[in-house]
Order: sequence, then C-alpha cells, then structure tokens
Amino acid sequence: MLRRRNPVRLAQKLIANGEAQYSELGSSIRVIVSDRLWQRQNAEDGGPFDSFPEFATAAQPYGLGITTQDAMDTFGAVLHKCRLYGALRDLIEATTRSQGRPRTNLAPSEIKIPVFQLPTSHTARAKKLMLLSKHHPAIFSDLEAGKLSWKEAIGMAGLSKSSPRRCLRMGVLDLNRARALPDRGQTKLLGEMFTAMSLDAQCHLLANVVAPVTGDPDLAARWRAQARTAAQRGHGSE
Repeated sequence: MLRRRNPVRLAQKLIANGEAQYSELGSSIRVIVSDRLWQRQNAEDGGPFDSFPEFATAAQPYGLGITTQDAMDTFGAVLHKCRLYGALRDLIEATTRSQGRPRTNLAPSEIKIPVFQLPTSHTARAKKLMLLSKHHPAIFSDLEAGKLSWKEAIGMAGLSKSSPRRCLRMGVLDLNRARALPDRGQTKLLGEMFTAMSLDAQCHLLANVVAPVTGDPDLAARWRAQARTAAQRGHGSE
C-alpha cells in the first residue's frame, strides 16, 4: 500500500507539515532507504543526488527538506527508531563538522549539505552511534543487520550509561566486552583466566562444566594429578 503512494512525496508532506515524529514517516523512510529511492530523484541542478544525506537535506520539492537543527534532531530520532543506523551514521557524518576553522577543500556535493551540531553529552544517542561505528565496526555491523539491539550493542562496546562497576561480573570482569572480542582474543583471555585460578577452581570447572559434555567423569581427577606432578617437578628443578 505504502509503495503505491510514493514514499518520497508522503515523507516530504509529513516533514513540511511538522509531522516528522509520526510512525507513517518512519514507514516511508524505511522504503526510501531500503529501495534507495533517493537515487531516482533529481536534484535542483537536474542531476542525481550523490548520497542519501544530500537528498535528505535538500530543499523540497527536490529533497526531504531537513534544513534546520530541529528538523535534523527529529529526523535523526525517526531514523534511530526505525533502526536505520547506517543511514543515520551517514547523515551525521555529512552534516557535522569538527570545531575550528571551516574546511576549504569541500567537494561540490558537501557544499550543498547544511551543517548541524552533534550532541556532546555522553548519553546522547548520536554520539554513541558515531563512537560505535568508528571504534567498534563489527558490533555496528551486527547492529545494522538486526543481530543486536541498541542496548546490547552499546553495552558490548562499553558505551552504556551504567557505571563501570555495575557492568563487571563479580566486580572483576566485563562480560559484554569479553563477548565482543574476536575468537582469538577470547581464547587468550580464557586461557589466562583458567591458569590464574586455583587448582580447586580449575577442577570444579572441569568436573561440572566440561566432563558432563565429554562424558569423562575422571577428567578433573586426572587434571589435578597432572597439575600436582608438574608443580612438584617445577619445585625440584629450582
């Protein structure tokens, strides 16, 4: 139904009427982004738009008309709610500039795009999104693909507003960050943790976690005996 109504025109109408927060706009934007409908629109100069941010910030009737800070903030919230994180990341990157003197080497497509402010608060979703994209690309990719929720993604990246202490398992290990490590990193961390634990703790893990899976009830006992023998050999060589 929505595809028959021309999502671009519907989105333009809702934004022009100040109705950017309504769910109907989100439905239109999903189709525009997923089907890349912005590539089929002509800019004011008659040529195609080079990017989604250029289309979004172009004045109507050519683009969506996101030309003010308030419109940007509201539109960004719609993209976030629709889980269009890649589109939101691209829009923020294109419409924000670092502080200091303006750049003089802007590409023609960049000159067309207005400049907005990025929220600087640590809890601002826009800032967390950019940090996630820049420093945790694997997590961001899973977020885009729908494999992770927003809460899960920022938690794994350590960007949650929860205090660092509350994120630690038993006060010593951040499980979310450990899960985000690649397999090689997880293997190294697991090995270091295992060897750092007491022999009793190691045997308890083997007897209650590993042995039931392998079907080897004597695994812990053999490990204890071998560990003691290795320790005795170590003392004897000193």
